[in-house]
Amino acid sequence: MKSPLPILDNITQAPKDGTLCDTHNYCKLAFNTKCIEHYKSSIEEGTHICPYGFATIVKKNNAGSTTYTSLNIDKISNKKWLKKRIKKNEKTVLLDKKKVDELIRSFELQSAEHIYSKNAVRNINIKESSVNDKKELLDDTLHELRRINKQLKKQAFFLDKELETTDFDYESIKNKAKNILSSAQLVSVRLNAYDFTLNPELVETGNKSSTHVYRKFEKAKHCLSTYAADKNIVINFIGSCYDVIHAYEIFDILPYVLIENAIRYSPKDGNVTCEFKVSNAKLSSIEITNVGPILSREELPQLLEKGIRGKSVINKIKGTGKGLYIVKLICDYNDLEITINSEPIDLENGKFTATVSFE
Repeated sequence: MKSPLPILDNITQAPKDGTLCDTHNYCKLAFNTKCIEHYKSSIEEGTHICPYGFATIVKKNNAGSTTYTSLNIDKISNKKWLKKRIKKNEKTVLLDKKKVDELIRSFELQSAEHIYSKNAVRNINIKESSVNDKKELLDDTLHELRRINKQLKKQAFFLDKELETTDFDYESIKNKAKNILSSAQLVSVRLNAYDFTLNPELVETGNKSSTHVYRKFEKAKHCLSTYAADKNIVINFIGSCYDVIHAYEIFDILPYVLIENAIRYSPKDGNVTCEFKVSNAKLSSIEITNVGPILSREELPQLLEKGIRGKSVINKIKGTGKGLYIVKLICDYNDLEITINSEPIDLENGKFTATVSFE
C-alpha cells in the first residue's frame, strides 16, 4: 500500500512520494549525510525536526515503524529554516497537524488490515499446501498397499491350490508361506514410512537400540524377493558383516527403501547389488548399486530432497520422489551419511550407487 504522505523508503533509506503529497524538491535534491543522520537518530515515536526545518513523524506499528517525512506542518515545522529552502515561486503544501494525524491514523489502520489479509491468505495457502502434501502421501501409500494386497492374494491363492493337492512339496509350501509373511511385513513397513514422513520428530521419542545391520538388509531382501521376481531381477549380496549399531527403530525402513528403489528403477532382467564394506574389522559402508536411467551431476544432490525425481524417469517410471528423502532423514536421525552417485554407461543408462556410511 502507498502512503498518502511522503515516507522513508526502507530499502533506499531516502524519502519517497506519497499519493497526496510529494517529497519536497529540496529534500530530493539535497539529500545528504545530514539527512541520513537525522533519520538514524529519529527512532523514538513522535515528531522530529530535520536540520533543514521539515517535520518527520515516526509511528510505531506491528511491522516495526513508519517514518513520515519532508512535511511542512503549520506551527510544527521550523518556518525560519524552511524560508531558506523553499523558493517564493515554489508551490508547497502547508499541512494542518490534525489533518496529518488523521491521514496517518487512516493509513496505519488500512496498512494493518492489508498486512493481516496478506498473512491470512499466506496461512491459508500454507495449510492448503500441507493438506495437499498429506493427501498425496496418503494416495501414494494406499497405491503401494493395494499393490502389496494384490501380491498377497496372488501368493495365498497359489498356496491354497498347492495345499489342495495330496502330494504337495513341503519346501515349496514353506517358501510360499514365507513369501506371504514377507508381503505382510511390507504392509507394516509402508505404514511406518507413512507415519515417519508425517511426523519425523516422533523418532526421537523412543530410545536407540542395538541393531544388526546385515540381518536387516537380509530381511528386506527376502521381503522384496517377490517384487524383484516380477521383473526377473536378482538381488546379490557381496561380503557380510555382523556388526551391531545403535539406532532408532525407524532404521528398519532404510534397507527396504534402498533395495526397493533400486528394483523400481532397474530394467527387467537386471541386478541389484548390496556390498558390505569392512574397514579395521568394522562395517564402514554399504553400497547399493543398480543400472538405471542416466542422471546428470546437477540432479544428484536434489534427489535427496522431498518430491524430486530425475528428469529422465518422470514420464517413464512411476514414483513419488520420497524414497531417498526418507533415507536421508533416517540417516540424519541416526548420525549416518548417505551419498549418491551415477556413472554413465551409455546415452540412456547409468550405474547408480547409493552409499550409506557408518564411520
